[in-house]
Amino acid sequence: MDRNDFFIVRSPLSLNIGQFKGIDGFVSHTWSETATRIIVDEKNYCVESTLGFDVGVFDENGYCYSSIYQEILNSNVNIFQQFYNQLNENLLFPDYYTALAFLQYHKAKEEEGFDVEWTKILRIYRINNVLD
Repeated sequence: MDRNDFFIVRSPLSLNIGQFKGIDGFVSHTWSETATRIIVDEKNYCVESTLGFDVGVFDENGYCYSSIYQEILNSNVNIFQQFYNQLNENLLFPDYYTALAFLQYHKAKEEEGFDVEWTKILRIYRINNVLD
C-alpha cells in the first residue's frame, strides 16, 4: 500500500465522535455526507499532512476496523483506557511509536486471556489529510 485516497463512510451511530479521523467504517471511492476523506498508508513517519496513526484492519474494498474507535473510544471494557489521554485532536495516536506501544500492549492483553479483537491481524496505519 503506497498512497491511497479513500472516503471512510461512518454509520449514523458513529457520527457522534466527529473528531475521529481513523479508519473505522466502510470504504467508498465517492463522497457522501457521512464520509471522511483520508489517505491511508503504512509508513511509520509523519509528514505535514499526517493526522495521526490508527491501529486496526484496513480493507480498501470493504469494511475497516479501528482498534482506537472500538476499544478505546467506544468500549465498556477499560483495559485500554490509559491510551485515551495519548490521542491527539483527531482521536488518533500522534506518532508511530505510541501506536506501536498500544499494539504491543494489545497483544500482551490477549496473551493474558483478555477478549480483545483481531490481535493477530492488526496493523498500524498512517492517516494523512487530503491536500487538494
